Amino acid sequence: MAPVAILVGLAMEVLKYLNLLVWPWLEAKLRREYGPFYISVSIVLFSFLAAMLVLAGAEWAARENPEMSQAGHPESLTDRASPISQDSSRIDLSNSHEELEKDR
Repeated sequence: MAPVAILVGLAMEVLKYLNLLVWPWLEAKLRREYGPFYISVSIVLFSFLAAMLVLAGAEWAARENPEMSQAGHPESLTDRASPISQDSSRIDLSNSHEELEKDR
């Protein structure tokens, strides 16, 4: 299967041509509803659609390569000890003052 980035790029091109196809109808609708702000609304609308397409591609890529979600983390989250479950009464602080005095 083709890399996800290539497919997302092709989908962005389809979105561009879809925009050209529906623009006359969308422009009339946005002018009627938003008046002079129709250009700003159209920029926000198509930016949102493009961002959703890129995020969908990122999720798709992460689902295809699950090891990418663990990159930089040698242990899984379930293997790590939770700091909340550690008993703080077991920590030995008796030598901390002497060690500080030694370092002087």
